[in-house]
Amino acid sequence: MYCTEDLQWIWLCSVPGIGPVKRGFLLQQFGTIGQIYNASRQDYLRERFSDKEADDLCEAKDLEMLRIQAERWLNKGISVITPASPAFPKSLLRADPPVFLMYVKGEASLLQHRNIGIVGSRKCTSYGSAAARYLAGNLARFGYGIVSGMAYGIDACAGRGALDAAGSTIAVLGCGVDICYPQSNRNLYRKIGERGLIVSEYPPGTKPLSGFFPMRNRIIAALSQAVVIVEAAERSGALITVSIAADNGTPVMVVPGPIFSETSKGTNLLIRDGAELVLRWEDIPIALGDMDPEIIRSGADRQDGGKNIAPSFPDDTAKRIWECVSWESRSTADIIRESGLPPQKVLPVLTMFELQGYIETLPNKDIIRLR
Repeated sequence: MYCTEDLQWIWLCSVPGIGPVKRGFLLQQFGTIGQIYNASRQDYLRERFSDKEADDLCEAKDLEMLRIQAERWLNKGISVITPASPAFPKSLLRADPPVFLMYVKGEASLLQHRNIGIVGSRKCTSYGSAAARYLAGNLARFGYGIVSGMAYGIDACAGRGALDAAGSTIAVLGCGVDICYPQSNRNLYRKIGERGLIVSEYPPGTKPLSGFFPMRNRIIAALSQAVVIVEAAERSGALITVSIAADNGTPVMVVPGPIFSETSKGTNLLIRDGAELVLRWEDIPIALGDMDPEIIRSGADRQDGGKNIAPSFPDDTAKRIWECVSWESRSTADIIRESGLPPQKVLPVLTMFELQGYIETLPNKDIIRLR
């Protein structure tokens, strides 16, 4: 299953105290993973590694033990991919610092798709939640994979939007792939493991630590053809991903927000400073050259940005109720009141819409449109 080069990469990425920056330095100095592995203690010392680091590099060289460990992970549904694997995205080697190994759970081929990163605030508003799900769902139907960090808020909404559209999604974790973090996303974690891909550069069993998440963001950027930020305050962690993407030449696109919203201050400032604006999902494939803008212009003067994908209505009552559903959350009572229909007519129709995947009932029982 694993070749010698794979095992050598696993060795390098498991040596205590040798993090991503030092791994990149070793590769720069020695040239190949084989030469790093075959170097002597004196060679490591010559490159200004400490006595302890040189000892750790030498003592961990047991490829058979690493093979056994990798096979144990495989028995738990966790694979290891390295630059020796065809599934390994070369963009990870261009990250800063570079990524040399990924633990994956799910469909590894998704790493080779054209993917869009969607990130944003953990404390998102109903507007941000609706925007993330709308973008992720439509982009997934178009054929893109959706990459996020499976965090609270926008990341989780993006993952759910892709899955609701029967599309693919990749969750990049700041812990081991066998650990669901945050725990409140365990249902999403399970679904992504079954229908998408969970990845991490940290070995199985690694607990989430605050320092891991900024490093995780460079992987989101490296796996994405573009990064879309939906909501972010001025000091949001999501802006780290944006900064990394911009430094790597990855297009950054931004969803505007209300000028009075704290969770939109960061995104609105990005737009002011020249980031590309997203007003509809088609803006993203058009910017990437994957969609002809003439298709939009010839779409009979559509003013809804492609959002108006309505269910088929069995009667005028269903159509009337649908017109009361919003991209922002609304209470069932508001929908009943606006429709002017009794609850016994409204509730069954809302259930039908939810079964068809057009709306979702939020934990607070509000209704939100998905597509």
